[in-house]
Amino acid sequence: LSRSLDDEAGVARNLEHQARSELAAGLPQAAQATLANVPAAQRSISTGLLQAQAALAVPDTAAANTTLQELRARCQACAQSAAMSVLQARLALAQAQPAAAEKLLQPTLKPLAEQQEQRELANVWRLLAQAQTLQQRHAEALASAQQALSLDRALGLPDKIAADWQLMAQVHLARNNTGDAAQARMAYARARTVAQAANLQAVVAQIDQSLKEMP
Repeated sequence: LSRSLDDEAGVARNLEHQARSELAAGLPQAAQATLANVPAAQRSISTGLLQAQAALAVPDTAAANTTLQELRARCQACAQSAAMSVLQARLALAQAQPAAAEKLLQPTLKPLAEQQEQRELANVWRLLAQAQTLQQRHAEALASAQQALSLDRALGLPDKIAADWQLMAQVHLARNNTGDAAQARMAYARARTVAQAANLQAVVAQIDQSLKEMP
């Protein structure tokens, strides 16, 4: 029996690792199929968080909401509480509820900083910038995006650095004030330089398209 449980736990770990790789590769539906094979007795909070991530990436907000509600019932103050709040905030943004997203994100800043979860902290700052932009609080959004950029530079993550510059460009465009189009172009140019240097050709193409669509 003990060997059987060990085997099931190992299977679950391997499947979760595979699902993370599929999510990173932009294959959320493959990740969903992989996670469906995790043995029922081994479906942990981390399994549920991966299921919610996959559902949000599909996107399937109804499935994400159901999964997150189930997880929150199991975890009011567990170690993954901050990660859960971040996913709930992403869901709120997907449902056009930026104020709710911000309310979920703000309390995660301190614990993530204390835990030195720099990647997740940068992600929170990016999400905050999006929520603040949607609430027409552009100065705060730019400051949040700058926080993300500082963290991502320290981590040496070119894909995230490019994303931060793109986000700042989008904030400048949302302001729609005199001179902001020029600042947006400058931010896109910085993003393109980073992406080109890192050979992120899909990101370069995305930036080029955004520049073409600018007024």
